[in-house]
Amino acid sequence: MILNRDIASDITRAAFRRNLIIETSGADDQIIKLLCPLTISDENLTKGIEIIEQSVKEACNKMEKIPEESDYFDDVVLDL
Repeated sequence: MILNRDIASDITRAAFRRNLIIETSGADDQIIKLLCPLTISDENLTKGIEIIEQSVKEACNKMEKIPEESDYFDDVVLDL
């Protein structure tokens, strides 16, 4: 079974191979966290986004099936 954390982990490893450090976050490490400085140049921001895009494509191409998105709050009912 492929989990979202597997995809997130593959993406972070692929980005690292391209000299970009990103990390996973969330209860199951299913989230990719980007921590760029507020003073980042447009050129570096563009390059980083391109690396992330390449890394996502690489990770997804290795998967036979991408897990469906799940909403953790589907069952939540608010009494207003």
